[in-house]
Amino acid sequence: MDNKMWEKEIEKIKKEFVGWGYKVNEPASDDEISRFTTKVKDKFQIEIPSEYIDFLKEINGYSFNGLLVYGIDMDLLDNAPNNCKAGFIEYNDDRSVSDEEKWIYFAESEFRLYVFRVQDATYYKIEDFSYDIQKKYDSFAEMIMEAINDSLK
Repeated sequence: MDNKMWEKEIEKIKKEFVGWGYKVNEPASDDEISRFTTKVKDKFQIEIPSEYIDFLKEINGYSFNGLLVYGIDMDLLDNAPNNCKAGFIEYNDDRSVSDEEKWIYFAESEFRLYVFRVQDATYYKIEDFSYDIQKKYDSFAEMIMEAINDSLK
């Protein structure tokens, strides 16, 4: 995703948070990202999408108006986050136990999950309980930016 697009979206988030008296999470450091990607690869045998890494380098997790975008887990961070403390590994570990298919979870909102299905290498918005597909996305960036924009409405 174009960094200019990220900057625009992150500025919207920061502006909204300031209006509510919140602070966004700081970007993840290179060391935190390195620890995170190593642990994810060891635990789940997957590579983290580069667009998700780019997101973490701008804002390490996001929680607002019902949307929760997972950040790096607390035990891998040098400093505690300001806002969202939801860890990618923890949430994926909890959910993967009951998965019949292999899904990678990036975010949740009300009764929706924002995921990557390993079998077809595709991003989706799905129903939380039924796993019915609501929408297919071409990229992580498209999926997560739609979710964030919806949370800012």
